[in-house]
Amino acid sequence: MIYVWLILSLLLCFLSLNKIKNNKLYILPFFYCFITCYSILGFEVFSYSIDVPFDLYYDINPYDNKFYVYILSSCILFIFGFSIFNIKDNYKSSFNYNIDLSRYSFYCFFIVLISYHIGYGFENIYYRQGYTISGDGVPIIRTIYTLLLPIVAILLAFDKKRIKRHFLLIILVIMVLGSSSRNVIMIPICYFIGTYLKNSKVSILQITFTILISVLLLGAVMECRNNPYQGVVPNLQYLIENGINIKKMFESINYLTSFSVFANMAVIQNFTLDLNSFFISINPLPSSFLNINNMVESQKINQYAPYPAFSTIVKSGPVFFSIYYISAGLLWGAIYKYISDKNSFIKLIILILFLVYVVMSTQYNLRGVNRLIYYSMIVIFLYKIKAILNFNLKKW
Repeated sequence: MIYVWLILSLLLCFLSLNKIKNNKLYILPFFYCFITCYSILGFEVFSYSIDVPFDLYYDINPYDNKFYVYILSSCILFIFGFSIFNIKDNYKSSFNYNIDLSRYSFYCFFIVLISYHIGYGFENIYYRQGYTISGDGVPIIRTIYTLLLPIVAILLAFDKKRIKRHFLLIILVIMVLGSSSRNVIMIPICYFIGTYLKNSKVSILQITFTILISVLLLGAVMECRNNPYQGVVPNLQYLIENGINIKKMFESINYLTSFSVFANMAVIQNFTLDLNSFFISINPLPSSFLNINNMVESQKINQYAPYPAFSTIVKSGPVFFSIYYISAGLLWGAIYKYISDKNSFIKLIILILFLVYVVMSTQYNLRGVNRLIYYSMIVIFLYKIKAILNFNLKKW
């Protein structure tokens, strides 16, 4: 039966890949099916995908049909949701180059650094014990930093001075590496996106280099995460003295692919869902109004890994599962339909939020994932307000 799931996943994967050019929302079914195919081939035909954090592969039954039924169903339901909107991606790179984006990149760079220090806490960034960051930082500022980081990486590509932009890029990588967070791989990927927007083309060499740097950075993060002391200083010192283990590089690829599959399988097969925490996960109210600590603690595979959003939705039952993915397709479809014919920076922001939503839905908790939909709706709302104000100001 496993080969049936492999063939179905491959078919849907190629179908989605073919559609992505005209509709970026096909990225979700493509990603879901790709990591499924990668994982099946990695444990059934080869053995590359079983090397994942926490040895989760040995705690699951990878041949259990339930996961495969739900993962393919989620893709179909999501496609059904956004197919109601006739979305055609008419995007053309048309930034207003009369605006000095290099100046904005410099200012935003410092805003990100400041929010990073306030959000995580100064001492936590440079030197701390263990991977987990203590409660010295400010959570809301940390969220702002996370949202601004990819935008700054994109803007740095527009800086006219090559030495300056590369210097700022290296500083940004070193600083974010101190958090031992996978956020660091957003920097080369988003810088690559910025380069494409700036030049309207990219070379095979640039694509290869971006992939290589992303894998190296992810490997570096994985290498440092288990060290007793972490932060900018200990992490840099460790990497200079020991380098990056090749095995960790491959493990870092699995972290984004097969780990996502096995973590979801682990929750579906071995864990129960606390209804109280589930309702908190889907509650749009700010965290200060809710018992977030209870939700976080009750939705953990272990000390470091939360229940992934996908598996949480599966555990809620087939009815809510169907409602959620159709609704998600409808919401993202409505958002993307609104901005599909707008050649502006707003479209790029929404696309980044959607990409983060897709990846996070397989590894992060449901509440964190749902926030990205809310953020997208807020961005659209603010954009609409700006358009209304501009229209009325022109009349005056």
